[in-house]
Amino acid sequence: MEILLGLVFLIVGIIVVILSVRQRKVCTGVTMATVVDVSGERNYHTNNDYNHNGFSFGTSGEVSLYPVYEYYVGENKYVRKSNSNKRAVFVGQTVQIHYNPNNPTEIYEGKNIMPIIAGVIAIVIGIIIMIVK
Repeated sequence: MEILLGLVFLIVGIIVVILSVRQRKVCTGVTMATVVDVSGERNYHTNNDYNHNGFSFGTSGEVSLYPVYEYYVGENKYVRKSNSNKRAVFVGQTVQIHYNPNNPTEIYEGKNIMPIIAGVIAIVIGIIIMIVK
C-alpha cells in the first residue's frame, strides 16, 4: 500500500513539473495585463475544533482569489481568469504576464514558481515513502 501511495505522489509530482516547465517554454511572449475583476471562491472544509462525538457543528473555509486579466497581444484584446490563487490582488492593478504566441489565452503570471516547487516536493515525498516502506 505504501508503494502505491509513493508512486501516486511521484507521478503527480512529475506531471506537475513537466506541465509547468512546458508552460514556461511555450509562453515566450510578455505583456502587461490589468486586473479587471477578482473572482473569489470559498474552499469549505470541516473545522475539527467544532467536532464533538463525530458530529460537525460548523464548517470554515478560506477564500481563494483569482484575478481576471485584460491584456492585448497586437491589436487583439483578451480577458482571461488566472488559474493561480493570489493573496493580494485588486482591480486596476497592472502585472506582467507571459503568454503563448500561438495561443494568447494560455498565460502564466510573472515569477510563479510555486507549481514547480510543489511538484518537486511531491516527487521527494513519493521517493521517501517508497524507500521507507
